[in-house]
Amino acid sequence: MRRSLLLLVSMVAAAATAADYKVTFTITGGEGYHGQGVASKVLISTDTELQGWSFGIRWDPALVALASHSRGIALETVNNGNPADFVSLDANPANGPGITQGVVVSLMQVAVLPVGQNYEVLNLALSLEGTPEGDEPITTQVRFVEDLGSPATSTVYVVSGNSYSPAKADATLTILPPPKDCTIENFTCESDPDNVFLKWEYLGCEGDHPFEFLYLYRGKTLLGELTVDTVSYDDLGLEPGAYTYTLAWVYWPASGDPITLDYVQCTAQVIALMVTDVSPKAAFLPGTVPDPAQAGNFLPGVLTIQGRGFRDGLNAENEPITQVFIGGVRAPTLSVVEDHTITASIPCSSTLGVFDVLVVVEDRGEVTVPEVFTYGWLRADVDINGAITLQDAIIVLNYLFLNGAEPYCMDAADANDDGVNDIADAVFLIYMAAGVNPAIYTPKEPWTAPAIKDPTNDKIGCALAGFTCTQGP
Repeated sequence: MRRSLLLLVSMVAAAATAADYKVTFTITGGEGYHGQGVASKVLISTDTELQGWSFGIRWDPALVALASHSRGIALETVNNGNPADFVSLDANPANGPGITQGVVVSLMQVAVLPVGQNYEVLNLALSLEGTPEGDEPITTQVRFVEDLGSPATSTVYVVSGNSYSPAKADATLTILPPPKDCTIENFTCESDPDNVFLKWEYLGCEGDHPFEFLYLYRGKTLLGELTVDTVSYDDLGLEPGAYTYTLAWVYWPASGDPITLDYVQCTAQVIALMVTDVSPKAAFLPGTVPDPAQAGNFLPGVLTIQGRGFRDGLNAENEPITQVFIGGVRAPTLSVVEDHTITASIPCSSTLGVFDVLVVVEDRGEVTVPEVFTYGWLRADVDINGAITLQDAIIVLNYLFLNGAEPYCMDAADANDDGVNDIADAVFLIYMAAGVNPAIYTPKEPWTAPAIKDPTNDKIGCALAGFTCTQGP
């Protein structure tokens, strides 16, 4: 792994030193009882752009174990929206126990980890294995080290092809002594669009739980008296709103303390319908979107909506229970994945502009995401049909010399983007359609993504005179 990172290191000594940068690697800690888990993260904060990094992390195996690990969220989008090109995670390195990570953001050096704070690069689920004696907790470190792996993985970051040592903040884990008396902890509420699911754990309880009563309330409403070995409860069929739950108990402590009334609480939000993301946020007019990886190749337009509360199926009138509208125009087809994802065909439009996206779910209401979706045009697609062919050149020639109809979008007909509609545009289109010298005959933007206005800000414009959008298959 270290050899991989050293490929980035320059053969010439750099003038910069570690003192010129402020980069910190941090491990987060936590506390809990024997047998419980602690979610720990490795975070990077930097005041300069990083090409890559590596580190090793060690813990005391008598006190801590690694239950699981995963890449941090920052690694999934750091490479211009894509995952890092090189990520090595070794949870069983030589000289362990421990874990090592090596990252190169972009092998072609077209992306870096930008300046920012607390980038999440590694997730660790740690299990607390130590057992405190008496009333004193156990504290232990999870720390950065230099001796894991073969060859050993250095804890460094890379700037301009040179490696530097970061500031390091190790983590402290605290293993708490078991409670003297039986109690309830980790009372959690999780919700979906109609229900709340409650869970809890008993701590310090051996044999029979010494509870005389165990009551569960929603607000001031008693949901029921539970048996003393119950560990979950499903509150079903709820209306949207915020709900506070109280689990109360009375018991006789083994320690001889007075009889105790105690309780725990949690709050859940039941949201019948919610939209968290809409993608893509722009489309070519007839409901198609370009594939940026291959200029001229267009794919059917599909809108993906993330959220919760979506429902699949048809109603009594054979209409979809869930419907999607863009600018008031209904998506002709859609599918619902469980309750959290909609994939809908993008309806075509004869109008440029920025529009609302509306999601309607029968019996659950509707959500409007304002001004989230753009319908735009693409340069060189003169007939606005999603393909660049000789027909586009013929339309320009007919308009210029044979009294043909004006192109729907004069900006689109300005294939060479010189601010003038003339025969040069037809020649450009002919050469482009024939695949001649793409380095020259590839249009300027908007080409890989649709736009409303021409970025060159010429005076031609795009009126869409006479254009009627027809939905394809």
